[in-house]
Amino acid sequence: MTPETIAAALEGDPGAWRTLVDGTGAYLLGLARRMLRDEAEAEDVVQDIYLRVQRHLGKYDPARPFAPWLRRLAVNHVLNHLRSRKRPLSLDARAEATGAEPEDGRTPSPSSCAGEAERREAVRAAIGGLPEDYRVAVTLRYLGERSVKEVADLLEIPEGTAKIRLFRARALLKDRLEGWL
Repeated sequence: MTPETIAAALEGDPGAWRTLVDGTGAYLLGLARRMLRDEAEAEDVVQDIYLRVQRHLGKYDPARPFAPWLRRLAVNHVLNHLRSRKRPLSLDARAEATGAEPEDGRTPSPSSCAGEAERREAVRAAIGGLPEDYRVAVTLRYLGERSVKEVADLLEIPEGTAKIRLFRARALLKDRLEGWL
């Protein structure tokens, strides 16, 4: 996003605002989908994020990159939404989230599909049972494919704290999923 586009959007230019929305919409919707796991809810939250962007765009420092500012605003809004709904956050298995095909190109058998579905459900349940701090860190790190430093920055915690949360979450998941993996 160019500083000129952001400045024009801040001044109320509808074309600049449309460019901003078009340029960031897919990213924000993907982030919300991964964190919320509900299409309709993700779309609603993205609309709320854009309202928030509109209100806070004047606080953006054009000397800094726009994407991290937007990502922080979006993650914070989704986290606040999750806290308000008091439902557990969980992850899909990476293959389900990406729609990945088997590497060998063969079609999986029905029994292997059933086993994979059970395994994904076990992972979802195990992650859903994690404390919220761990669930969010795991979502951002592994499904959101963020570095530990980015997780720490997004959650506004020290990098060491992010590492500890991820370590403890992996240990809990390992214990809970011992028979499945």
